[in-house]
Amino acid sequence: MPLPGIGEGFFALTRNTLTSAFMALPIILITITAFFSTTTANPGMMILLLGQIIAIPIVQTVLGFLRGLSFVRYYLNLGPPQNYENNKLCSLSPVDVKDDQIMPPVSYWLAHVIFFGSYVGSNAMSIYTNDPEVKSPDPIKVENRKTQAMTAFVVTLAFILFAISQHYLHTGCDTFGSLVLGLVLYIPLGYGFFELAKVCGLRTADLFGIATKLYLPSPGDTNNFPYACVNIQPRQ
Repeated sequence: MPLPGIGEGFFALTRNTLTSAFMALPIILITITAFFSTTTANPGMMILLLGQIIAIPIVQTVLGFLRGLSFVRYYLNLGPPQNYENNKLCSLSPVDVKDDQIMPPVSYWLAHVIFFGSYVGSNAMSIYTNDPEVKSPDPIKVENRKTQAMTAFVVTLAFILFAISQHYLHTGCDTFGSLVLGLVLYIPLGYGFFELAKVCGLRTADLFGIATKLYLPSPGDTNNFPYACVNIQPRQ
């Protein structure tokens, strides 16, 4: 016979764990990106990590500075009300929030999630639209590449939209104006960093490992004969 309260406690703990993970989603994304960029040396992952730890803090700092200007607060107050408790809730590191600190109008959570979604979505669409640089691409591989890339794009888009909507509706960290501002700023920023990754990296700066498979020779390709290394001794 189950003990009373065990089931309720388990579900409450599970709910609290999922809620905490959801609020810490930007930190989780940064950690995952850092892990794969260091273990795989993927140029796309490295550029994504630079955007997360350098570009976003710079933009957020500028937004916070502009919001602190009196005429900006008077004419263009996009973010949520500035108070200590609200600032702690909407900060990635609540212990570092000061009483008189002015937070940027776009929450750090929203900035990181939009930037990550824009970068990953741009990667998926690049793989879907770009043809491999081979003379006779295998049509089966091309079809598989398009299917996998479109699946990655749809799943990423659905997850990002769901996460943003839940965060917007239940936390109060962003207003409709700050949401629009975040989309206007961080979608182009994510796309721009992906284009930078394509310039600095290889081929399409593939994050999913999809494009890499297209450059392997097909078994039916007659232009790719087997090779063998044979030690041939010169005649005496």
